[in-house]
Amino acid sequence: MITKRTLLGAAAIVMAAACSNGSQQQAYVELLGTDTLSIEVYTRSHDRIEGRLLTRSPVTRVADYVAELSPDGVIDRLEVRYATPSENPTGPPAEVVVVTLDGDTAFVERTRDGTDTIAVPVPAGTVPVVSRLPMPVAFLEFFVRRAVTAGADEYPFSYLAAGRSRVSRNAITRRSADTVTMDFFGSPIYVAVDGEGRVLGVSGRATTLKVEIRPVDAGTLDFDVLAADFAERDARGAGIGVASPPDTVLASGGGATFEIYYSQPAKRGRLIWGGLVPYDTIWRTGANAATQFVTSRNLRIGDARVPAGAYSLWTTFSAEAATLIINEQTGQWGTAYDASRDLVHVPMSRAPLSDVAERFTISIEETPEGGVLKLAWDDTEFSVPMRVIR
Repeated sequence: MITKRTLLGAAAIVMAAACSNGSQQQAYVELLGTDTLSIEVYTRSHDRIEGRLLTRSPVTRVADYVAELSPDGVIDRLEVRYATPSENPTGPPAEVVVVTLDGDTAFVERTRDGTDTIAVPVPAGTVPVVSRLPMPVAFLEFFVRRAVTAGADEYPFSYLAAGRSRVSRNAITRRSADTVTMDFFGSPIYVAVDGEGRVLGVSGRATTLKVEIRPVDAGTLDFDVLAADFAERDARGAGIGVASPPDTVLASGGGATFEIYYSQPAKRGRLIWGGLVPYDTIWRTGANAATQFVTSRNLRIGDARVPAGAYSLWTTFSAEAATLIINEQTGQWGTAYDASRDLVHVPMSRAPLSDVAERFTISIEETPEGGVLKLAWDDTEFSVPMRVIR
């Protein structure tokens, strides 16, 4: 059995992937760079799918679930019990969610301090699933197996995440003999499968999630030991927390005030420039929502004039150059880039960092003329001067 110490590094878990033995019990680990985000272990039989899901962000939580299958193989009842390991006494309270399907209605019962039940209208064939992005492998595999059985190149389905009141729609699309995809907000999640529809791996490389899910040998995992260890880290402030936490930059210079609102992704052992941030591609300059920039005075950023106001900041990089894009659209999500709203494109200078920056960081070095806008991550810093126009 793998010990607690061995499992502290995600690399050890990845090494165990080759040990998967094809038994009824299946296990998967979700990685973001070198960090473990979740672990899932489940068993599928003719009348139920029973499993455990350990998630670590923003804090460690365990979901024990039982999905009951009707005689025709459809999930018609799902019970999920959420709990925070006792090693983190300040974590979220225990909660139970039960979803029961009855014709064109899903009854969602939620118990925390008390019990509330809502009725949700659902299309025929809707399946309840454990609420999680991306979808837990047990339920993803449920849909993939049905797609394989149907023999369809595209298998549409609808699902209701436990505890939610809105039905979602998606589809399993056949890409090759061993690969299918499902949509994730306009980008494909790639799923490697065998001939029976068993999931051999999941990749979010083309999505904003950037996660990789790999099978592991369930016999090498001590689920409770892992949950306790991760929760203890949370309790002492050493857990994963929010994957890309929000940050605010407030500065002033030259009689102007500046505000920047963005989120900070972490390196997590990954190649950043030309890797996680591809070359010659528009980047949101952070994570989550589009990065917002506000100036109280008219500026000259580089050689470009930027009137006072609010903007979003985007960037492109190559092996030789970096460009800051100032766009007049604001308040949008970080994948909603509209080139027609670009105000200016400004070249940025590049310099090496003496110490590796684990998290992407935006800063403004205040100057009498205004300031210097700086973007730092990994081993590189990019900068451009801002001067108030008087």
